[in-house]
Amino acid sequence: MLGNLPVKEKFRAVLSHGGSFVCPMRVTPELEAASQALLAAVIENLRKRGAARPKTLATLKKAIAASFKQASPEVIDAVLALLRENGYTAEDGNKV
Repeated sequence: MLGNLPVKEKFRAVLSHGGSFVCPMRVTPELEAASQALLAAVIENLRKRGAARPKTLATLKKAIAASFKQASPEVIDAVLALLRENGYTAEDGNKV
């Protein structure tokens, strides 16, 4: 809904909204614990790969899913967000 609006319009829409907003990326304690546990393993896996690391976000997501088959898609998305937040990855368009 707000994706195609300029930032000023997004702020206006949010501030004028009478109800409450629910974060679409709601993180449960279980999801947070699982993603934190997997984060160290993912970082170690990427370091071992050296120059053969995934170059795009899609291949990074697939590599994590292939390496850690027990991880749910929600946990993988949370790990990607943690990698971004902690400065382990930087995105340039579709490239990682």
